[in-house]
Amino acid sequence: MSGRGGKARKKPSSRSARAGLQFPVGRMHRRLKSSTHHLRIGSGAPVYLAACIEYLTAEILELAGNAARDNKKLRIIPRHIQLAIGNDEELHKLLSDVTIASGGVLPHVHTELLSKKAKGGGASVAAAAAPKKSKVRVSRVGKSTPAKSNFSKKSGSSTKAFKNSEVTILSEKQLFLGQKLIVTKGDITKISTDGIVHPTSSNFSHAGMIGGALSSAGGKQYMDGVAKVEQETGSLPVAGVTGSPAANLSAQEVIHVHSPSWGSTDCQGNLEKAVRNILDYADKKGMKSVAIPSIGSGSNNFPKLTAAQIILRSIAKYFVGVMSSSLKEVYFVLWDEESINIYTSELNKLDVSG
Repeated sequence: MSGRGGKARKKPSSRSARAGLQFPVGRMHRRLKSSTHHLRIGSGAPVYLAACIEYLTAEILELAGNAARDNKKLRIIPRHIQLAIGNDEELHKLLSDVTIASGGVLPHVHTELLSKKAKGGGASVAAAAAPKKSKVRVSRVGKSTPAKSNFSKKSGSSTKAFKNSEVTILSEKQLFLGQKLIVTKGDITKISTDGIVHPTSSNFSHAGMIGGALSSAGGKQYMDGVAKVEQETGSLPVAGVTGSPAANLSAQEVIHVHSPSWGSTDCQGNLEKAVRNILDYADKKGMKSVAIPSIGSGSNNFPKLTAAQIILRSIAKYFVGVMSSSLKEVYFVLWDEESINIYTSELNKLDVSG
């Protein structure tokens, strides 16, 4: 109360405080007036501008903090901000013309220039350890959510990519730029990803285990779609890739790849090329998730260890060599215990330092 019995004066508060913002609304107003002097500036314009900039700053800080944590650093440096922006599709598009001082560049090395590790492997996997129970997580039933890409479904997290509990997550690893590689056990036709990979022959044969499961689950409508694509594209070359609608399946599209046979000319190089073509096709289609079986290790007779090493190495190389990718999750959908043990063991050994 004042001395004359009047009401106590309220403590003055800034426009930022009244709007619940940290960024200065008054300063934004002054900047707008000085740069757009010939236009009328409404009272809500600086509040909206401050809110937008504050949101973008918080988003970039959160992603940069994640990049710092992934690189085992306690302090955010410009390099982490560069990685955060480059690995986010929308921020990368918004800030494509912005140069961050001391931020470096995103890894972009042609795969042909990367040093080739010894192909194949002689290490025995008979004693490969099975996944620890503490790392096993049973997937939850979840509905897919709409994405901003060309696809209506999005696997927002690894536990939401499944139609039911017939698919189980066994192990996962995050690459240098944030993509997740996830080993699962179950039926590939039950996983709700943007794309499912079907290893096939030049004439789109569905005689293999994966092809049989897809044709059985997709039915006549699915097979009619495959026949139409075959008629339009003709035979697939070795390592060639094309897609067809995933009718009656949980995925959005089936990616057909002509898998090389073990013992054929440059079979290991062609398998690496096939994996690269799959990821490139998924990126061009704007896919965010893709499910891959153990390509080549079925009727094409690739040793399971050799196939797993080539596939994992090819995926890691691909994400190092591209500037940005829409793909966020790659699922390895397996069934037999030998393949599960091999992929889990090789995934743990995979170098993700970038």
